[in-house]
Amino acid sequence: MKTRKLLIVLALSVICMLAMTALAFAEEEIDALNGIVYAASETTDSVPVTVTVKDSTGAPLSGVDIDYQGMYRLNFGITNSDGETVKNIKPGNYNFIATYKGTTSIENVTIDAENNTVSFQTANITVEVKNSKGEPINDSGIIYGVNGTDYHFGKTGENGVVNRELFPGSYMFKASYKGTSSVQESVTVSDGSVVSFKTTNVKLHFSGKIRYKAGNYAYYYSEEMFPGTYEFLFSRNGRPEKGLTITVPADSNIEKSIAYVTLLDSKGQGIAGANINSYNGAWNFNQGTTNNRLLLSVDR
Repeated sequence: MKTRKLLIVLALSVICMLAMTALAFAEEEIDALNGIVYAASETTDSVPVTVTVKDSTGAPLSGVDIDYQGMYRLNFGITNSDGETVKNIKPGNYNFIATYKGTTSIENVTIDAENNTVSFQTANITVEVKNSKGEPINDSGIIYGVNGTDYHFGKTGENGVVNRELFPGSYMFKASYKGTSSVQESVTVSDGSVVSFKTTNVKLHFSGKIRYKAGNYAYYYSEEMFPGTYEFLFSRNGRPEKGLTITVPADSNIEKSIAYVTLLDSKGQGIAGANINSYNGAWNFNQGTTNNRLLLSVDR
């Protein structure tokens, strides 16, 4: 009986040893499927890996999300106030991915006991907005786009400049000012890059009220606007607003005189269908046809 019990105990011990060996083998196979390549030391023991992120001045950057990737992408951690995050992982070759404010940076590193640190650094990006005279524009809103998603960059100050730390890359930049906007679709930036925007001077001569439509809103006339095509609204002496489409170019300023023409019959009723000509040192024929009232735009 004792011999039988001893044999059972020995058999159970062998089974446990075989199970542990199989489990270790399975873990190695899973790691291989995950794309992890072990370093030359052949050790599978985990090592502490430190990922550090600094800004362009060398100051630690917190809140940066870190992933690491073999075949599958896994979360590593988020940097703390010291700009660091630490995790024990097995030696091998990995892509480390840092994500900050929608921008990313990738470092390929082979991890072992002696090489167990990964470093990232952001770049200082400047956006400047100036008017047609080269003077700074204050309070221009700036956004940047990454893979179709927009992020807030900031607003220009009195010097017409705003800065932000981002990882280098190619991004969309958009500047807005008093309802008008300008877009630069793909701008490659690195540390010290400056993205510049410039407005156009739009001088409209009209003895009444001027507004313009941008998006779903109407704004009171401003002489400095970003290039684009806008519907301007003119009114005077209590008369209804009349719209006139004007294209604001990017490469030159524009100046126009606006005439609000009304043709009335003897009873004070509007007359439609009258052809209007204008004279500005020379005759300009067929400027439009009245529809109770008419706006004329004359270049100066």
